[in-house]
Amino acid sequence: MNQTMTRAKQLSTIKEWTEMVKIEHTVFALPFALSGLVLASSNPPSLLTVLYTILAFTGARSAAMTLNRLIDMNIDAKNPRTSDRALPAGRIKKSTAFLFIVLSFALMLGAASQLPPLCLQLSPIAVIWLSFYSYTKRFTYLCHLVLGIALGGAALG
Repeated sequence: MNQTMTRAKQLSTIKEWTEMVKIEHTVFALPFALSGLVLASSNPPSLLTVLYTILAFTGARSAAMTLNRLIDMNIDAKNPRTSDRALPAGRIKKSTAFLFIVLSFALMLGAASQLPPLCLQLSPIAVIWLSFYSYTKRFTYLCHLVLGIALGGAALG
């Protein structure tokens, strides 16, 4: 019985994190990043290059989404539609979310270091732009344009 409860808690924790980073949106957007990889390559990319691209994109998007949720946590707590999200409800600690952001950006940078040098050279721009997006909702209705530029930049990079 105890093992069943532990497994249920583990599955619940995984579900919380996949909901927070919207893993389904990452899967949906991944073909755009991979199409950029294919279009930028003069030869078909190796499986290792594809893997590092997926890791870099997933790390960047996971960090950005978690940062977005962390920044919006107090606003989400006041909104009945979002108050039950993991951070405002306290199911995920702020410190744990912050550590996840750091590790996700580290994954992005580590994967980018295995790709052509330009990818690592452009990565600070990606980190800044992805972090900037979360604040744009507070001063412009064009925040999704900023997000679109970030997603397009993944393919461009």
